[in-house]
Amino acid sequence: MKRQKTDSEKTLRQSLDSASDRSIDPRQESGRVKRQISEIEELEKIALKELRRLNRLERDTKVRRDSKSSSVADSAGATSSSASSARPANAEAAAGAVSLDLQDVPGLEDIAEAEEVAQDSFMAKPAKAKNGEFCMRRATPEERAGFDESDLSEWSNIQNLKAVDVVSPTQAREVRRKHPTRILQSRMVRRKKPLPGVGNFKYKSRWCVLGHGDPDTGELWVEPCDGIRLPKGSLIRLVAPIYGLDDSPLNWHLTVVRFLEDLGFNRSLFEPCWFVKRVEGRIEAMVLVEVDDFNIAATEEYMPDLQEKLKARFKFGKWEHQEADFAGRSVKILSDRVIMHQHKYIVEKLAAVKLAVGRRADKTAPLDDEEFEEFRSMLYKVAWLAHQTRPEAAGIVSILSSRLHRATVHDVVCLNKVITHMRQTAQQPLVLHRFDMSKMILIAASDAGGVAGKQVSREVPGEELEDTIQGAFLIFASDNMPSASRKVKVSLLSWRSSKLRRRVASTLAGEALAFNQAISELEWLQVLIRDIVWGDVELTDWTQSLTPFVAVLPDTCKLKGTLDQGLITDAKSLYDTIQKESPSSRQDRRTAIEIAIILNSIKKADTIVRWAPHPRMVADVLTKDDLSRSNGALEEVLRTGESVNDVSDDRGCRCAIKIPRAGLPELMTCKPCLVQMAASEERHLELPEASLLDVPCLRMSGVEGDALCGRGS
Repeated sequence: MKRQKTDSEKTLRQSLDSASDRSIDPRQESGRVKRQISEIEELEKIALKELRRLNRLERDTKVRRDSKSSSVADSAGATSSSASSARPANAEAAAGAVSLDLQDVPGLEDIAEAEEVAQDSFMAKPAKAKNGEFCMRRATPEERAGFDESDLSEWSNIQNLKAVDVVSPTQAREVRRKHPTRILQSRMVRRKKPLPGVGNFKYKSRWCVLGHGDPDTGELWVEPCDGIRLPKGSLIRLVAPIYGLDDSPLNWHLTVVRFLEDLGFNRSLFEPCWFVKRVEGRIEAMVLVEVDDFNIAATEEYMPDLQEKLKARFKFGKWEHQEADFAGRSVKILSDRVIMHQHKYIVEKLAAVKLAVGRRADKTAPLDDEEFEEFRSMLYKVAWLAHQTRPEAAGIVSILSSRLHRATVHDVVCLNKVITHMRQTAQQPLVLHRFDMSKMILIAASDAGGVAGKQVSREVPGEELEDTIQGAFLIFASDNMPSASRKVKVSLLSWRSSKLRRRVASTLAGEALAFNQAISELEWLQVLIRDIVWGDVELTDWTQSLTPFVAVLPDTCKLKGTLDQGLITDAKSLYDTIQKESPSSRQDRRTAIEIAIILNSIKKADTIVRWAPHPRMVADVLTKDDLSRSNGALEEVLRTGESVNDVSDDRGCRCAIKIPRAGLPELMTCKPCLVQMAASEERHLELPEASLLDVPCLRMSGVEGDALCGRGS
């Protein structure tokens, strides 16, 4: 049907005709026409935004309706009726709202109609494929040819594994008549699988059965899908578990576990996918399983035999030595260290979220639909990196995710800063050094921050009050404890940044909670390492214990075999409380309980506790939402592989002693500690000469009794 002219087009044509009759200056008339066209284009943008907004309202209403259906019937009915009265409950209601909004705008009725006819919905753009799945509707001839080849390869592999039988069209008609409910659908999932090197990939196809329609675990047939070339009317009978069936992951897992256990491997109590084989107490091999990827370490004598048995049982696509991509990370093994990075992912996937000119002027402005979708997508990608190899982004991701439901321009700016940092340091690796297990020490650093000093958010009706206190910790491995005068080689093993478990009323309370979380992670790592290296951690018999499945060290396991450990904090109030061993507090009894737990853990493990000034606290960046506000300490550690060297002794290395003698100040400070104090606090300290003791540091000389830890005065 020929498209009729809109009112705006008629108006423009009449204006041009009248202009020619009146012999008006063509330049003036041209400018007026351009302004009208610009106004119409602006109205088109407004209309599209309105369509997207209504589409989001429609999705939200559907989600609410689905969630309410599981509650009590009368309550659900009341809720759904109130929701439908507040906003459009279906596509027809939304369409009515659109027509009402656009009736008074000339020329926009056709825009709304075209949008609806083209997509038969209010989606502004096609839904994105999940998990990197490729959309064949957008495939070029080259891409289509590549996927055709990968489809044939996938189907050939399935047939070679004898996982299916093809049912002829004649037999298929009988199956459809007798067992119509036992026939499932299938689809070919296609994606471009990344290969080492920027821009490199291969075409990958995976035949998947829509297992959600499986009525039970009996015999099943499947309809062929696009990509499987079979005679028309054929069916596929499943002989073995196939991708997509409900029981396929479990069957695969049990197959791997049974095979490795038959080879003499034992599964870790704390990491179910980590298998260890020991011979006379000595580790002979280890296997880490990530779905269908194996990460294997074995002695030179046992590796050929293990490789032969694995290849005889499973079909491997590739077998790489010393350097490979594993679980999304590029891993390289050297003689003295292991290097992991995600350079390819950063370069190919990360890009700054675009903001229109002038948007940065108001940092508190909420994001529009397009900005929000791009912001959310990029935030998820950065979160993956922060979880794997880029710990400096963990705090930013955690904080921005907690504010995702009301994201602003400020959040986009913060995310773009960390994206820029990652792209500039894309080749920066996470390094795991080789340490002597008999000398290795675990070091934890914790911090708590108020998210750039923001106060607790204002109360919004219907929403939970947001708390801005962020707690974080990092766990390092080293062969020595860092000090003020010595850097040590460290490997980052674990990190976490999250909101604190409860509200706190003071800095001490927040720092104590974060400190306790770090101790918990240390204790878990101690038992995990003990279980992997020595294998003498056992589970108690649940019938003999009040608490079932408790992990304990048996009597035969010597506690002296655990690794030494140290804790670092930049909270002077917490450090002083630990040194005094006095958790009592009349003002905050909950914090007193937390500190009592900390003191008990420190005493049992004989833990070294040290204080570091804020500029050298490595966990600082994990409590910030803006990378530019961090102190840069963690970035230095990741860049150099060495600890920062401005860490005090466990008794402070800023010693003082009380001397109750007439004519002398009550607080005496030694010269080495005074010099260090002044340097770390970046200010000049003046004390009477009589108050300076020309003696070595009290801690170094072994002075006890009245020795105190403090800043001096």
